Amino acid sequence: MVRGDDLSDSYVEGGAYCGTAASVGNLDCLATNVQNPTFAHAAAGVEPWSLTMITLNPGMQTQETDVVSYDREGTALYFFTVAPPASGGTSIPTITLKNLPGPPAPPNPLILTGLTPPDTLANTGKGGWYLARFETGPAAGTVALLSAFDNIVVFVNASTMTEIKSVPLNLPSQPASGSAFRLAADETNGRAIVAIANVGAATSTTFVAVTPAGTVTPLTAVAQNIIAVGLGVSADGSNLYACQRNHCLALDNK
Repeated sequence: MVRGDDLSDSYVEGGAYCGTAASVGNLDCLATNVQNPTFAHAAAGVEPWSLTMITLNPGMQTQETDVVSYDREGTALYFFTVAPPASGGTSIPTITLKNLPGPPAPPNPLILTGLTPPDTLANTGKGGWYLARFETGPAAGTVALLSAFDNIVVFVNASTMTEIKSVPLNLPSQPASGSAFRLAADETNGRAIVAIANVGAATSTTFVAVTPAGTVTPLTAVAQNIIAVGLGVSADGSNLYACQRNHCLALDNK
């Protein structure tokens, strides 16, 4: 039995609901198209924390649904394929650690260097690890990871399970004002949007755009008087949506 409040993160894609169970080191998935579904489990590192799901080659016969989960203690990305149960068969989906042919076969998990595991933060309350996926647009097939403590965004090719680039944001060191804390995919423009919390006399959220090529661009958009714990990008890439509690703003994505 897996309770929803035991999951540190969850996502729905391709007929499957998946979540990371950090306390037991598992990825847990169930099928959304069957009655009385049962969770399937797969080992996903020491402390799997964040995850996203991505459909590769959407609309084609070769399409597959993948789960990418981040083991924050091992600073590693795990790549799984998830298939819903066949009609009339078991109610349990199939979770498979993704394996590509070599030689050499790409490593799975993919160890990411330069990121801080939580055990070294000594219960300071600092940290935060967020994943975003790109299914369409110039960066299709890419996953981005934000390590908030390190102020770094890492782009990874989900098809080949290889790192594209690790991009430092060059923000002031924590706990100074100006801390990266949320991530969203701007699929239309092929870039990740990072929200920066500015806490102090004039609370606000500012934003930077980060590309897989390593370009970091501060945006002119400002969410005044709120810390945008909710962050999204419109489907056409023209707007940022920044929300805190019952207050939401639509801002120009520039």
